[in-house]
Amino acid sequence: MSKPVQANQHGYIRYLLYIGIICLLVVLLVRQRATIVQAAQSATHANTGWLVLGIVAMFATLPASTLVYKVLSPKPLRFGRTLLVQMAGFCVNKLLPSGSGAAGTSFLYLRANKVSTVQAGAVVLLNNILGLLGHVLLFLFFILFEPSALGSLDIASNTVTTGIQILSVVGLLAAGLAILLRSKLANFVQPLKSLLTHPRDLLKALSASMLITLSYAVSLFASAAAVGVHLSLATAIIALSASVLATSIVPTPGGVGAAEAGAYTGLVAMGVNNDMALATALLYRVCTFWIPLIIGSGAFILVVKRGYLKARA
Repeated sequence: MSKPVQANQHGYIRYLLYIGIICLLVVLLVRQRATIVQAAQSATHANTGWLVLGIVAMFATLPASTLVYKVLSPKPLRFGRTLLVQMAGFCVNKLLPSGSGAAGTSFLYLRANKVSTVQAGAVVLLNNILGLLGHVLLFLFFILFEPSALGSLDIASNTVTTGIQILSVVGLLAAGLAILLRSKLANFVQPLKSLLTHPRDLLKALSASMLITLSYAVSLFASAAAVGVHLSLATAIIALSASVLATSIVPTPGGVGAAEAGAYTGLVAMGVNNDMALATALLYRVCTFWIPLIIGSGAFILVVKRGYLKARA
């Protein structure tokens, strides 16, 4: 089978998956319409001060992500220009699934700054790894700091065992995939090795990645406070983790539907009322999706106009 035919088939499968997800979301919305109406009413009466804090916390991720790329890039990057590119990534990231938009924008920006294709790919990959590691470290820190945050979770003992089994299977599949793709993965090994030889820079990048996760948690915390739901940061981290997990499992463009469902599920699991949990999730997405999408669109137009993503000879 030729590559174009395979690409078309994969494209059709992806679109069918998206259509199926959208249909499922529509069914869920119809079945939960009463709860959604009540949540929307609560959201319209949100406290403006807390909502502003949620928006500010979201935009605090910009200098943090800029710092990550400045530290990891093998070529010097201008802070202001990189900051604008990261803001432009807000727009693209909301239109593509699983954070691929921001990663692609950053990759093109690195290439435009004369970073080789392999090195640029390695930097983007390491950024994602540090983001995941930073999230896990923050999660563990807050759980250790406030173990009572898990007290309201209704988790059966066999759920933990099932989770370990699932993780084991996923780990084995990942290992098998890595073996099959070892020739392609080898292209990233050497650049990653060179990036890993500077522990101080890695610590800076990891700290900035943790700040990004913390900013998202504060945005969720503020969104809850805006509708009168008082969470701890540990609870916000748990609910945020559920949202991130949902967008990873169901990679809709911009996480639409999946992120809201994940945050809602996490909040309900922590004992928040259904209506208030949904209102919080909706406000959180206003802070982290709709407003950044609008502002990021303007930044993206400016970035393209100035040629920041165009490779130079």
